[in-house]
Parts: sequence; structure tokens; C-alpha cells
Amino acid sequence: AQKAKIVQQLEEAEMTTPGGVCDYIKRAKGLLKDSKADVNPFEGYKVSAPDGVNLDPGSDEFKKYEKEGLKEFGNAVFCLVAGGMGERLGYPGIKISMTAELCMGQSFLKMFSESIKGFEDRAEKEALKAAGKEKFEENTNERRRIPFVIMTSGDTHDQTLMFLESNDYFGLDRNHVHLLKQGKVPCFQNSEAKLATNPNDPFELQMKPHGHGDIHSLIHQSGLALKWLNQGRKYMFIFQDTNPLSHRALPVMLGVSAVKRYAMNSCVNDRVP
Repeated sequence: AQKAKIVQQLEEAEMTTPGGVCDYIKRAKGLLKDSKADVNPFEGYKVSAPDGVNLDPGSDEFKKYEKEGLKEFGNAVFCLVAGGMGERLGYPGIKISMTAELCMGQSFLKMFSESIKGFEDRAEKEALKAAGKEKFEENTNERRRIPFVIMTSGDTHDQTLMFLESNDYFGLDRNHVHLLKQGKVPCFQNSEAKLATNPNDPFELQMKPHGHGDIHSLIHQSGLALKWLNQGRKYMFIFQDTNPLSHRALPVMLGVSAVKRYAMNSCVNDRVP
């Protein structure tokens, strides 16, 4: 029975681990070996600054790009990576349920949801302007809803769903809110990539979330990527679970991406040490 338990775990890991467990171990062995030998994977590459723009909020250039970005909300989808718990921050629940600001007492998820609703309103205004109409009929496909994906983990999935349900999805259309649960992968116990087991049970593998990069494969496997492509969506905005300021920069990021036709764009800001 104990052996059957660990075999079942391995079979489940085979289904959720990109490339399967054996390929996962093979890749890990190579990476761990290179790390031990101080191999630089970027040997021979030249360092260069990426193409981009430096913008000062409030400047004419900033406003120009932001104005272009406002036209693109209806072509965007939102992806929140939220697979972590709040224990590192001294919080007992999921991080997106933490209070993000004290004025209104809003959680991170409520703040993000309110922001997306605001972007939807703007997308509708732009669509009305383009169609030469004053308003759309209710319950028509003309209204441009913005899809919202939340990547969860085995640790956060049920709590995230419960949080959404108990708050009526914070006013969002639940048909356009998608929860995608990332699988867990086996942990390693040494630099030889030997699988780690529970210290109290040698027939139970130790598992961990695979990482934020899973958002891409999950969206592909779920069929959402193809669906969005067929709808004419152009942009996927991926943001972190506890970054309340990221949506402030979205209009100008979309504008820069649209004008310069970027395949990928990221936003950074100067920080005082």
C-alpha cells in the first residue's frame, strides 16, 4: 500500500510536470551540474540595453502613449499569478485576500477587480465611439468583456474560489473569470537531483508549485489562448498578486506596445535603495 501511494504520486506528477518526470530530472541534473561548476549559461552573449522608452508621468510623451493605450483595453486579457500563501508576510491566508490599502479596506483582489471593471468601461466607450453609437443593447456580444485569469496552486485554489464566490466575484462577470490550477512538481534533496521524500514518510514525495512560468502552458492547455486569438485579442497582461500599482502603468504600457509593435514588453521603475 505504501509503494502504491508513491507510484500514484509519480503518475500524477507525470501528468502535471512539463515534459514528464524523467525529463524533469534529466534537465535538473544538467542545471545542477552546471551550477556546481559555475558554468555561465550566457557565456559569449553581449550585454545590451533592450529597446524601449523612458517616460516621465505627466509629460507630453507619456500622455501620447497613454492615449494610444486607452484604445487597446478591449484587446487585452488579464492574468494574475497567485499561487502563493501569505506566510512569508505573516498572513495566514491567501495573499490576494490581504488588505491592500487602509482607506477603503480593499483586498488586493478587490482592487484588481475594480480596476478591470474600469478598463471594461473604457473599452466599451472606445467601441461605442468606433461604432458611432451612444450605447449598446444589454446582453449583446458588442459589449467587450475583459477575460481575467487567476493562476492558483494546490495551496490556494479552493480558498481563491471561495473568496470570489463569497464576494460575488467583486462585480465581475464570472463567465469571464477563469481559475487555472498549476500542478506541483517533485522536490530534489541533493545536487544529483534525487527526489526528496517526507522526513516522516519515505513513501511520500515532497512536492512544490512549479513556478510563475506555468501561466503560459496552462493558458495554452486550457484552450483559452486559441479562443482569445479567434476573438481578436492582442495583449496579455501578466501581473503579480501583491503589486497594487501595476495597473496604473497599464494604459501607457499598452500604448508603447501598440505603437512600437512589441512582441513582449515589461515595465520597470527607478527605486531608491
